[in-house]
Amino acid sequence: MNGTREGHTCVYKYDKYPFHAIGCVSYLWKPETNQDESNLINRQLWIWCHPSCYNELWEELQICFKPENRDSDISELHQQTFSSGEITVISLKDTLNRHRLIGPSSNQILYQVLKPANILKKDASEQWWQKYYQIPLKSLAYTQQGEFIESLDKTPSPGEYTPYSVIGVTVGDPRISRPDRKTKVTKIKDVDTDNTLCYDKLVSDVSMSALWNSDIRQEVKATKMSDQKLNELKSDIMIPGLF
Repeated sequence: MNGTREGHTCVYKYDKYPFHAIGCVSYLWKPETNQDESNLINRQLWIWCHPSCYNELWEELQICFKPENRDSDISELHQQTFSSGEITVISLKDTLNRHRLIGPSSNQILYQVLKPANILKKDASEQWWQKYYQIPLKSLAYTQQGEFIESLDKTPSPGEYTPYSVIGVTVGDPRISRPDRKTKVTKIKDVDTDNTLCYDKLVSDVSMSALWNSDIRQEVKATKMSDQKLNELKSDIMIPGLF
């Protein structure tokens, strides 16, 4: 429950186990930190399910928690919310994306595509990351996450990491550094590495992410560079992939 690993299970209709299965789900707790007392009191849990069983699972959650203010129209998929006592359930359908990479080169692809953002960059207006990383604990987590990303280039196989590990990293827009032409991933050379590196760095601080903050998610979406602006910038440079 410390948020460093994603869990998987099968959910059933309320009080019907082992019959009436709804489907398989993945779940993830928001990482807890000893220095963040509010996080220990207000925990967050994300649950993912297959789209085919989303409506059934959403209805079943309402049955389980017996909400005080149940939505009258369950067909409304955007930001559905209900509360029951101290528990609040919010639907995030169509607001988050998940991508799955499978294969021996997945580590190298992630290393070459996901580049930690420059959080020290100064802009005319204060950006969300400047406020978010003012907290020393989060700034330290950013450094640890960057070290973990660097370890991907020294790890030939994803199997050397703990299964279902969760690493939170604030990265720059991958569209900016994407090459104009399709390229192949660069294979790493055989290196003498200490596999304990993959496990020692898997602590709750490494799993921390600004993605849990709904206000930050909205700001990122609102301030994302448009494709038109991106194309204009690319057309003005001489060397592809550089800004």
